[in-house]
Amino acid sequence: MIRKKAVSVRGMIAFLFMVMTGTLLFAQTPADPENPEKKEKKRFTSPFQAGEIVVKEKALADIESASTTTEITGEEIRDRGDKTLDQALQMVPGVNVYQNTKGNMVFDMRGIQHGRMTMLVDGIPIEEVYYSGGGDVSRIPIMNASRIVVSRGVASALYGTSATAGVVNVISKVPEKLYAEASGEYGQFNNYTLNAACGAPMGNAFFLVNASRIESGGYEVSKKLNLQRRVSWFNKLVQYWAYGKTLDGVTLDSKYNYLLDNDRWNETEFTKYQVQGKFGYRISENVETGISTYYYQNKQRFNSFYSNTNASYSDSSFKWSVPSGTSFTVDDRKSAFVNRDWRWPEDYNYFIAPYFSGEFGDFSLKVNAFFTQQSNTLEGYADQNLMQMSFPSSTYNQASIKNGTYSSYGDRVQSIFLDTLWGIRAYPSYKPADWNKISAGVLFKSENHRDYEKAIDATATNVLSIHGSDRYITRELGAYYFTLALEDEMKFKTPAGQVAVTAGVSYDMQQITKYRKRNNYAILPANIMIDGWIPTADSYIWGTRDSFNPVVGVVYDPMPDFLRFRAAFSRKTEFPSMSMYATNDNALADTNVKPEISNNLNAGFEIFFFENSVSCRSDYFYSKYIDKIERLYNAVSGTNTYFNISGQTSHGIENAVTVRFDEVADVVDISATLSYVYLHVRNDHASFITRGKLLEKTPENQIIAQLTMKFISGTSLTFWGNHTMNQVQYVMRAIPQTAAAEPFNSAYYTTRKLHDPWMLSIKVSQDIWKHFSVWGMCRNILDDYNADPFNPGPGRTFYIGGSGKL
Repeated sequence: MIRKKAVSVRGMIAFLFMVMTGTLLFAQTPADPENPEKKEKKRFTSPFQAGEIVVKEKALADIESASTTTEITGEEIRDRGDKTLDQALQMVPGVNVYQNTKGNMVFDMRGIQHGRMTMLVDGIPIEEVYYSGGGDVSRIPIMNASRIVVSRGVASALYGTSATAGVVNVISKVPEKLYAEASGEYGQFNNYTLNAACGAPMGNAFFLVNASRIESGGYEVSKKLNLQRRVSWFNKLVQYWAYGKTLDGVTLDSKYNYLLDNDRWNETEFTKYQVQGKFGYRISENVETGISTYYYQNKQRFNSFYSNTNASYSDSSFKWSVPSGTSFTVDDRKSAFVNRDWRWPEDYNYFIAPYFSGEFGDFSLKVNAFFTQQSNTLEGYADQNLMQMSFPSSTYNQASIKNGTYSSYGDRVQSIFLDTLWGIRAYPSYKPADWNKISAGVLFKSENHRDYEKAIDATATNVLSIHGSDRYITRELGAYYFTLALEDEMKFKTPAGQVAVTAGVSYDMQQITKYRKRNNYAILPANIMIDGWIPTADSYIWGTRDSFNPVVGVVYDPMPDFLRFRAAFSRKTEFPSMSMYATNDNALADTNVKPEISNNLNAGFEIFFFENSVSCRSDYFYSKYIDKIERLYNAVSGTNTYFNISGQTSHGIENAVTVRFDEVADVVDISATLSYVYLHVRNDHASFITRGKLLEKTPENQIIAQLTMKFISGTSLTFWGNHTMNQVQYVMRAIPQTAAAEPFNSAYYTTRKLHDPWMLSIKVSQDIWKHFSVWGMCRNILDDYNADPFNPGPGRTFYIGGSGKL
């Protein structure tokens, strides 16, 4: 079977190469002049809404127009060959996409982690219940999306909580006519993608089905990151010499695995499946109902490294801890240089979401119910030999007691997370006048999280003796959330120009309902489930935590189609996630982890030229975070604790120029974008949590550019790329003493500048007849590597592909 698969892939490559070569020979011959798709620029408006809750075009004075919002079109997604959400977000100003140490694709928005974002697919929340936020954004395929709306900073009151940094909404296509399409793409190292979609309107109904498979056999790291460069980064970021060690004296396997991994990067394979379906029925001209469904499955391996040579400070003993003993000779999760080898034997999520949308004169109503479940099974190792587990088992040996708790033993176990989320969103609105629209939002959702463990093999003798080979529960948490919001949109025509104003407020509530965990206290029997600490209520009206959050936005057009001014402000609350409550598992959790408050402000202008063919946009943005929640990792003990720091301030300038000229010299359509972002993010004060005022791995400067040329021959050429600068990482300036207690002093730390990557890609495609297309693509033409040299990412990679449609 394996041999047959290899032959078929080679045959596909040869066929696509011959087709591409032949078609490029007549690439400049005119396409069919009767093809209306080349001339028609007017957008068709579908009568179906397909379950989309907050629709930008339907708002009278929506907050997205007043805030800093980028819309990525389906055409742009196809031009770049983007497959998953992380790839599309790389082209959004102020967004820094990267792969974290677990292999998940995540991003920061203006220095704020995307766990503070609201992530939606057609208005349906996509989130990790335990950790909060959208989780791995590569789980969200976009090959069949019609557009992606990304709002940064200020967000509508109707979204409620969990939008402290912004909102990302992926909006799927709605079939305007019968269509079917399929595509395939193959790249180096057995990277390939298969995608198929079909849909059609059927009288008063429509259906849409799409499916994809994305497989990767890994990648090769940039040739620029050769042995000499890797040794240089190792010496710069792993401060073994500060502890009296030499490079040869560091005998960790992790060191050799990093320095000598010159071919295909080890342990980087994955296979992702996705199926999405929709059905809608128009009951009458203004009333629609339907259902959306989605399923995702992934099997993945990932390999990364990180330095663990920074000293740790304890706020309880007021003492420093430093790497010692076998930290430089034995590979485990406490080593001075850690190799993380992550494996997901199973990772899936799905949702089912019925919806209703109706307009009844001046009143309209949109309702969306949803049920979603996510499960992932993780095996975490601290070495590529798969011998050292990164996480201990929660099953304990009663004969071993340390500091009043049972010590966990090293049985090899899988960690299984099961998250379940269900709820309902309702958005009624009323238009009392042509210039006024009042909208309300009601959101209720219930979340449940369960931790399980399961023995990996027969070496987990203690686990097998107590639990057998089946999975067993180790922790369970439950919570529900409620939001009630009101937003008023107004638009006025004045002698000085048109003014649009949006003002709203939301009441948001969190209620922790249960917390059960496996016992690890020596005063109780081991391996039984006991009640964990549930924080006492600290709310104004209801629940464990609650808050009121206002929003206001203004858009002023003194010269329509030429000059626009806008400004917006919002206050948002991020409640502590279940993982934070579970980690701070004691009575101090009430004071250690309070809700995080963000105050977001933006103000800017936009100028349009040549009938909107050219636009120049500039925005100043400011975000003030109060009681910001941060995680403290103790490298010596290997434990985490969450704290509130006094605050964090993020502000800067975002500039963008967009150009689009059609039928230049009657030969080519040209579109281009160029943006520059300056970001200044600082912690309000240095502490043992932040180490200093600078934020690690946050770029101060970012440049994003894209150029697309589409010729009348059907040939399309797209260049795109980004450049980030001035990311830093903390290292030790001096090694503190560990014997006596002393106040924390950030002077022990300093920063090292990381790499400034240039990422540039190109895609050339050719339409054949009306229904087929072939392309060639090179990602990372300059063969560069990520800012973090210990997680360098793919180097230069080539792809070819083809598609057909009806």
